[in-house]
Formats: sequence, C-alpha cells, structure tokens
Amino acid sequence: MGAAELVLSKDDLSVQAVTELGAGLVGGFNNRAYIRVATPDDKPLPGSEVVVTNPWDPRAEPVHTKADEDGVVAVQVDPGDPVTVVIPAPPVRVRPLVPADPQITLAQEVLTGRSVDLAERRALDGASPAIARCGDLAPGGQAVHVGVRVAPGGTVTDVLHDDDPLAACVAAAARGVRFPTGPVRTYALTWQVPDSLVPSFHVGTRAAYGGDGAVAHAWAVAARLARRCVPRGTGVSGSTVLAAHWRVRTGSRAVETTLQPRATGTGLDAVERRCVQRAFTGLRLDHTPKADALGTATVTLSVPQPPGRAQPQPQTKTGYELKVAASTDGAAIGETNLVLPVGEIPPLRLRATPSLARPGEKVAIEMFRGPSYTGDLPKKLSLMRGTIELAKAKVGVGTRTATFTVPDDTEGFLHVDTGGARAVIYVRPLDPLAVAVKPDHASYRPGQTATLTVTTTAGDEPVKAGVGLVGVDSALAQLAPLLGPDDYGRVTVRATADPPAFGRFDPRALALGQVRGENAAKAAVLRISQLPMDAAGDQRITTSVATVPDDEEVLITDFYRALEALHGRVRTWENQAPEGEVMTPERMVKMWNDTLHDLSKAGKPAVDAYGRPLTLDMLPDDLLAQVDPRQVVTTGTRLPEDVVSWQHYVETEVGR
Repeated sequence: MGAAELVLSKDDLSVQAVTELGAGLVGGFNNRAYIRVATPDDKPLPGSEVVVTNPWDPRAEPVHTKADEDGVVAVQVDPGDPVTVVIPAPPVRVRPLVPADPQITLAQEVLTGRSVDLAERRALDGASPAIARCGDLAPGGQAVHVGVRVAPGGTVTDVLHDDDPLAACVAAAARGVRFPTGPVRTYALTWQVPDSLVPSFHVGTRAAYGGDGAVAHAWAVAARLARRCVPRGTGVSGSTVLAAHWRVRTGSRAVETTLQPRATGTGLDAVERRCVQRAFTGLRLDHTPKADALGTATVTLSVPQPPGRAQPQPQTKTGYELKVAASTDGAAIGETNLVLPVGEIPPLRLRATPSLARPGEKVAIEMFRGPSYTGDLPKKLSLMRGTIELAKAKVGVGTRTATFTVPDDTEGFLHVDTGGARAVIYVRPLDPLAVAVKPDHASYRPGQTATLTVTTTAGDEPVKAGVGLVGVDSALAQLAPLLGPDDYGRVTVRATADPPAFGRFDPRALALGQVRGENAAKAAVLRISQLPMDAAGDQRITTSVATVPDDEEVLITDFYRALEALHGRVRTWENQAPEGEVMTPERMVKMWNDTLHDLSKAGKPAVDAYGRPLTLDMLPDDLLAQVDPRQVVTTGTRLPEDVVSWQHYVETEVGR
C-alpha cells in the first residue's frame, strides 16, 4: 500500500504564532508575538514584508515588519477586547451513493458436496448484474436461496425458489447462467442481494374493523415494487407520498383501495407519483379472507443518505483575530486570518537578546513585570549552565536589564532564572565542525563511477577530520525508516521543548544550526521546557557485574579428557603387565591419580570450575561409575574373581 499527502488551502498564506503569554494574547496589553509566514505547503517566506492588522478595529494602526531567515517576524500588538471568532466548517464533498455488488455466500454441488470450481464460479459471477437489479426488492439487503438443476450441456433446466418477488427475480437471473459442460448437476446457491439504495416506501396500516397480517403483507409487497418508480437520490425523506382507505371482502382476495396521493412536499415529479400510485393499485392477498375488514394506510418515503452526509458545523471560540498579509518586492503573496486564544500575563518574564549567541558576545537579559508581581526586582542575576554559575551581572537601575558576557570556553544551553521566570540562551560553538559531500554529477547511469568531494570545515576554515561514508539504497526505507541527517541530535541534545515552536524549532534544531533567524530563535527558546542540570552533559551511573561459572560444563569436559588418557594407560598396562596380574581397586586409584599428575605436568590439568583436581573422591556417582575397573578394563582375565564394590571402595578408602 502507499500514501500521498495533498494540501488543500483556501488562502495563499499559512501562518503560525508563538507568544510569551501562554500561547495567546491579552487585550489592553503590549504583546510580543512571533509569527511564522509560509506557503500552504509549509515553505517559509524569508525576507518577505509582513503586515499585521486587526480586522475588528479599523482605527488600529497596521504593523509593518520583515521576516527573518526562517520566515518569522516579531511584532508588538494590542489586540483590543476579545471577540467571538467564527471558524467556518470545512467544505464537504459528498461521496457518491453506490450500492454494493451481490455476493455468493453458498455455492455447492449437492451430489458430491464440493464447492464450485473456478469455471463454475466464473459462470455464476456473470449473473451479478442481473441480480443487482433485484436490489429494489431487497430493502436493507437480503439473502436468497435457490436450487438449480443443470443439464450436461451447461444450461439451467430447473430453478426452485421461495414464493416472493425477490426470490423470483433472483431465480430469473439464475436461469440465464451458462455452466461448463459436464454431467447432470444440482446446485444449492445463496446470493446476498444488497439494497439498491433507491428510495424505499414504508407503509403503516391501521384496521378499523377485522383484518390480519395478510393485508399488511400485501401493502409491503407493493411497497417493494414501487421502489422501481423512483431513481436513486430522488425525493424528500420522511415525506408522506399517499394515504389510502382499503377494504377486504369475504371470499375475495382483492384489496379495494381508495388512494389519496400527495402532490407537494415529496420531491417526486408527476410521472414518478403516477408510477407509485399504480404500484399500490390492484393489491391482492395471499389467501382468501374469511371475514370482511376495513382500514387505512399511509405510505412514507425514505431516501438513503450517502456516507459522510452529515454536515460539519462551524465552531465559535472567544479570542483574538488578526489579519496577516505577506508580499515580496511589492508583489502580494497572500493573506489569511490568525486566531489566537486569550492568554495570561505571568508575574515576571525574562527576555534574552540575542537568543543565539557566540562565545565572548554580550547578552542582555530584560525583565518584564506583570500586574500580579509584588516586591522589588532582584539587583543581580546569574548566568547558569546547569547548576554551575558562569557569571553575575548587576541589574541596571530603571532599565530592568542585566548584561552578561558569554565566557570564551562556553557553548550549549545557558539560562537565567529568577522569580519563577527563565530566559534561555543557546551559545553556538565558535568553530563548529561541518562536513559537506558533493557528487561530480547530479545523476548517474548503472555502471558509472561516482566521484564524491568531501569537505570538512571548522567554522569557515578547512580542517582535517575523519569522515565515514555509508551508501544505502533508498529502497531500504521500505523495510525500516532511514536515519535523517540530524538523527544524531536525538542523543547529543538533551534539552526538550513541549511543544516545539511552530512544530519544528526544537532544541535539537538550535544545536544543529537549523534555526538561522533571530526571531525564530527567540520563539524556539520560549518553548524550551527542560534543560539538563549537569554541566558536563554526563550522567553518573552505578553498575555491578556478577558471573556464575558453568561448573557442570567444565567438570564434564575435563573428566572425559582425563578418562580418555586413563583408557590409554590401562591399555598399555594390559599389554605389558606380567601374566596373572589383575586390576584391583587400589591399582585403578593409582592409575587415575597418575593420569591427573601427567595432565597437570603437561599444562592441561583436569580440574573442576573452581580449579580443584578431579580426584575420585569428588566425582559425582554417574562419572565415578565410568572409572570402575570393570568399565575400563577390556580383558576379563585381568579382573579379579573377587568383586569389590567400586562405589563403596572409593567412599571408604579414598574418602570424600
């Protein structure tokens, strides 16, 4: 599957705003707002001339300003009193009302019990258009079952169905199916017939005297037939099409009707009304009634609605509405309205100028009091990096401003805190390391050799640096998202913004140099919500490691190595020992110990996981049993006739 984004915009301009007052504005107050202007497809308009006006106050002077490198302007506005802003509902494109296709829910050859094969299914699918026309008789969709007999030539000879108009319609379509040739076959078929989505008629009958369900059934059958009089999408839903008086006489299946059609308010033309009237004329009952009956009927129209027909309603909110227009070199780009909520003035605000600084540069921190601020302003402010104080500065008398000089060896995020307010400054590296890769051609043919020019700089000066290049086909992105050029910033920049300014200018963008304009930088630092408090950017961690030796694996491996050497020693003894000399438990213990000694002397001792030699007294029973002389000696005449329990001997004589 795939997807694509299509931007539809009524205006030629898209604007977003960030303010210092809870993302809103306050009336009767000098508000600082940062507005980003862009095209509807989110391309910024750097250097454009921006005019901000208040459409609710024609006496207010327009604000003229110029966008920075990121298309952001900083304006001071007084929006006046809050107003009720109406946000129009988006237009709705009504989907076409298209009925579903008929579906075969059962198709079985009865004699063998098998499902139909592909050729038979293809033949049945050919009846779908004819069955779809039966949807007028299937309000809400209904399942219809028929039995079909097919001759050897593939023609349908018999069709059995229920006694109702819908089943008769489906049966007529089934008679036209041409099956593949073969033996005589009998099929059980069930079609799910969807509603045709043409208007339907609902009949309400009321008996004044006598009557039973047969009368209501006759009216319901006529209501289904009347659907063929009205095209899809015609009529007024809920309107009364006609009223009727009816009578049933004993011994007659005819329903005598006096129809009173409605000429207005139904949305039907004269031809459609006459067709509907004929459908409800000449009604007949399924069986002969045994008593007279008298009553009335009302026929109402129901028009199916397409999906998504519900119209969205416009929204109203209390806030401020500004009109923003942009132009370049006197040529208008477009204009749009900017709606902002009612903000709140905090007790104290801090503003840093500039927000993007370099080592050795001066930064001014200005304090702004709100109506709820009480007490005196601080006389000194501290410039901090995390929990480390870098500098102190006095607050100017009457200016509410303190000026700092950024230390030469400082970079990253600095901040000034006082009275619950914070100002953030990002100090760019003096000579940031940068890499640029440029191919010698814009595109290549398969088999051609590409030459890449790699340039590394520190600031504006070229510098030697190690660069790793990895070539990845973009098709790999179909399996997993590929890393972007700024993905490394996720782990190197720990400051966070919630939410980022204009949805894009976060601390990572500041650190990677992606925020170029001063206004954009001020908006970005306004949204920084968390700064790392450890100055070095490192976090202390405590770790511990514990290993559990695999004593069983070491024991078994070294045991079988010693056992193999023991077998060689015993074979030599069997071949060289004097006749009549037998293997006693004492001799076997000595041979095992000599084997361990030889292995240790060769530098490959047979030990357990804790370095202890594998003496017989420490072996588990299953391994000790494999050193039993009767298991090791191959010649029976080398074994004594008097059998001593090997396990018991080791336990008592060798010891544990």
